[in-house]
Amino acid sequence: MDRPTRPLHWAIVLHLPQAPSLEMLRRGALSARLAYPSSSSVLNGRVWRRVESAPGIEQLELVRGSVRKTIERVVNEPMDITNSPPVSQYLLDATGTTLLITRFHHAAADLIGGTLWLRHQLEVAIGSRPTQQSRRPYAPPALRTHEQLKRKSAYAFRGAPDTLGRRSGSPSPNRRWTTESIDATPLRLAALHVGAFTYNDLLATCALEAYRRWNAERRPTKRKIGLWMPANIRKTPLEGFGNGTTRIRVYNRYDDSASLIEKARAIRTQVQWSRKHGEWAVPPMDKVQELPLPLMKLALRIYFNRPWVDMGTGVFSHAERSPLDALPPDLISRVELMGTLHRRHPFGIFALTLNDITHVSFVHDPGLLADDNASTLAHSFLSLADAFATQVT
Repeated sequence: MDRPTRPLHWAIVLHLPQAPSLEMLRRGALSARLAYPSSSSVLNGRVWRRVESAPGIEQLELVRGSVRKTIERVVNEPMDITNSPPVSQYLLDATGTTLLITRFHHAAADLIGGTLWLRHQLEVAIGSRPTQQSRRPYAPPALRTHEQLKRKSAYAFRGAPDTLGRRSGSPSPNRRWTTESIDATPLRLAALHVGAFTYNDLLATCALEAYRRWNAERRPTKRKIGLWMPANIRKTPLEGFGNGTTRIRVYNRYDDSASLIEKARAIRTQVQWSRKHGEWAVPPMDKVQELPLPLMKLALRIYFNRPWVDMGTGVFSHAERSPLDALPPDLISRVELMGTLHRRHPFGIFALTLNDITHVSFVHDPGLLADDNASTLAHSFLSLADAFATQVT
């Protein structure tokens, strides 16, 4: 599914106020590549093939004096994993902190896999983990399955949800983003105080409502809103370098006039249904995988690009726990995530909670959504999060 206008690599930026030395970071990266061998391989047909030497950490110089433009340049560079490894790293010295920028291709690692790799690197770099001395065998994460999966939620609309209002134009390969930080403690307490939904449900409700309100103001007839939510289906949730992510979907199956608390409870009901009935489960692909590679690619592209396939109105992803939780709390001060966007999504919300702070990155395609419109959507999400705390006090 990787294509020039919708590349499937993503990036994470760690702000390190007291970063280990470049030499130690490189030592940690080499150790992580030995521990997780696909990160220093190239994709040869259907298998990972080891390369003799993976690229090191590139030190960046500011582009036109702008930290943001410098990061955008490397984030938006193409990544061909048939010719180079699916992990690349860059180091940028900014005022008062060091930025460690890491790109992962989604074929090799999801957010949990990527943060597992980074935890290994940083633990070696700060001396809390011994260096990996030999190359481990390739071992993708073990995934959960479901005996009688239902591929469509009982709450789904007939046909695909409506797309998010956007300007006319073609998708671009570039991504822009802003990142904001939310104090997770009051919102977690709010969810606990009210009961019947989780902190993740609360944030998902903010995302769904931000999309709904956007369309209500700009495309009043487009009222069917769906949220595409990646789901970690590892048997051991925080272990296993690779891609252990699938998806569930939730919808605005509630009255627009309902309170945010009532809407969050409706979201929790849908999430519980999807978990119980296996909407998240990966369907058997044995027959497709037996096809020659060119035919398999064609079959999958035709299947996933059908106009009625339910990709939701927009994407929302939140990792409330990650392998980064095991690191010293003063090592990372801020996290930025540049997630992937499907061709139907001009905007996405990607969040990670670390040390009781939720770092939320709002990512958009400038070819489909103007910067000020992306800012409006981000402000809507943040305002809804503030409103939650008000409603339960």
